[in-house]
Amino acid sequence: MKYLAFFQNRNRAAALVIALAVFLTAAGCAQQQKAPESSSAPESAAETAAPAEETEAASETETTEAAAEIAKETETAGAAGSETETESKVEETETAVGKEAAADSADIENNGGYFVRRGDSVYFRIYGPDALPSTALWAAFMQPVTGGSSAIWRLDLKTNRYEKLFDDNGWGGLWFFKEKLWLNRSTDFGDIIYCVDLESFEKQDLDWGQIRGISTDGSHLVYEGHTGEAAQALFVTGDEEMDQVVSATEQEHLTYCGAVGRDLFFLARTYEDDKGSDELWELKAPEGKAEGDPDLIRLGTFPDSEYGSAAEFVQFLADGDRIYVSVEYREGTGHFYAGSHYVSAIPGKEDSMELMDEEAAKIDAHIQKVREEADYEKDFVQDPETLKMYIGSDGKPAFAGHLAGDLELNNREDVRDLILYDSPEDVIASDGITVFEGWLPVFDYSKEEGISCNEQVMEYVGDKVFAVYTESVRDPEEDIGWRYAYRLGRTIYEYFDPEDTDADTGALRHIDSVDAARRLDPEEITELNRRLDLNYCGFFLSDYHDPTEINWAEVLYDGAGIDTRITDDQIQELLDVTGEEELYTDVTAIRGKDLQDFVQYMTGTSYDDAQYPLDGSWTYLPKYDLYAFQHGDTNARQIEFNGGWDLGDHVYRLQYTGRSPDHNFGSWPYMATVRIENDRWTFLSNLPE
Repeated sequence: MKYLAFFQNRNRAAALVIALAVFLTAAGCAQQQKAPESSSAPESAAETAAPAEETEAASETETTEAAAEIAKETETAGAAGSETETESKVEETETAVGKEAAADSADIENNGGYFVRRGDSVYFRIYGPDALPSTALWAAFMQPVTGGSSAIWRLDLKTNRYEKLFDDNGWGGLWFFKEKLWLNRSTDFGDIIYCVDLESFEKQDLDWGQIRGISTDGSHLVYEGHTGEAAQALFVTGDEEMDQVVSATEQEHLTYCGAVGRDLFFLARTYEDDKGSDELWELKAPEGKAEGDPDLIRLGTFPDSEYGSAAEFVQFLADGDRIYVSVEYREGTGHFYAGSHYVSAIPGKEDSMELMDEEAAKIDAHIQKVREEADYEKDFVQDPETLKMYIGSDGKPAFAGHLAGDLELNNREDVRDLILYDSPEDVIASDGITVFEGWLPVFDYSKEEGISCNEQVMEYVGDKVFAVYTESVRDPEEDIGWRYAYRLGRTIYEYFDPEDTDADTGALRHIDSVDAARRLDPEEITELNRRLDLNYCGFFLSDYHDPTEINWAEVLYDGAGIDTRITDDQIQELLDVTGEEELYTDVTAIRGKDLQDFVQYMTGTSYDDAQYPLDGSWTYLPKYDLYAFQHGDTNARQIEFNGGWDLGDHVYRLQYTGRSPDHNFGSWPYMATVRIENDRWTFLSNLPE
């Protein structure tokens, strides 16, 4: 194979500028490396790295030339003052850095997940309405959207209170590395990796690419990006240094598996004569020194696959003497499971990879036999596909259908139960699982009408269950062949303590308050429905983030209880102003002062600040300070709340079914935020969820 580069003290600014130059010239240009003649000798750093001079020479636009020149100057300046100092201090600080990283990672759980615990806090992202795709096949909405607005939140596990930390237009998992939070965000040119100091909330960009993982000792971060020649690459970086880079040739694709310290393990998919091959490789860093080329070691080749598809990485384990990797194969447009391989290898030893498929097959057969003989519904839990690996109490690798903390939904006829696995189980027994019945309704892919509920994320963190699920409706116009599309409605965030008998404790929603919301009980919802004045229905007929965005033509369409009887003189004035000979419909009339007072009372804002005041369908009569609207229909709708949360300070987030994007009322989930104090309702927001 021919992919290798090793960089020491790579300048971050230069890397970003070079990458930007490549992206700016990417349209219409072939940017992959030329395939090498030999597949055995590794390339030198000079051959694989993309110096600024080469980037500049390859560019054809003024913008790219300038960017490359800046990169050249920046990289030269950065290297001049640091090379000697770094070389002398690496051996001295390497051990200290490893210990510091290990201490930092010791109290971190689920690093890289959607919900990550650090100490007594859990960090997570709440996606804004524009941060997830509006439609998705099979309702798989957890996909990146360029420029979407989201926020990072923190939950205090001791107090069950949570707070918004900072705005973020990112996506994917959260990573803690070197005392900072590391994230991905999408731009028009590609994904950028950045970190945030949680004391100052200062943000700093690292490079273009996507975070792939943290080394087992917490000392190094691995991410996938591109070299200056636009070749795919995996980068291993410490705190301030770029330790090493492995880049692919035109005929190869690399997949990160894991890292132990600075040593990187990855899959390489190569093609020759249209035939693919999957190999397991190690990029072994030099020991105890800053410079020198790392070793590129092929640990083994996976058996020729009868599946016809590339191996997809599933799991990586390391126990000191060996590493363990599992892969699976999927086929067809439906990405259906076809098979798996399980291997072990000795780090640093070429062709040491050994298959463990026979041991896994025995466990898998045992699981199937026990399931067939067990006394429970066959659809109680799903059959595992690729088995999970773990190091048993005897220090040897073992296989199980599920590991401790795994979550799963079953497939009962009408509802799905949430299942929490308490320990690694190769036999699915009643004492190895905890079941929460009726967690979600069944997600029926063929359902053409009504709201469908689908899980997006389920993770067990800090002894609590965290889940993100969505409500959506079918959108046949976005179907692709036999694959059904869904339009996103409400995104719901929840967590609960399995030891708590009330699974609704601590429900999370899109809440701007720092206090945890309390879910309203059915009796409270019934009482709010009873107290809701029909004259308020107009407040539920437009979308607004704050009261200044309310469409007052909708609110006052039928008068909202503040309309007045129009006199004959006022009717004549109305006809004179409009140029009409007579009235053909009824007239809704509202005094200007009553309008001002009503807006102030119902929203706490001034009508003068309204972005959508009464529109041209209303006629203002200055002589009488009167607004008049001729119409013979009504926009009245029956509003009925079906859920809600008490946010504190008399503020409630109330769920109901409102209008859909095609204005079909009663077919789309909505959430209104209202302050209700005594008999006064103050409307704060109304948005689809």
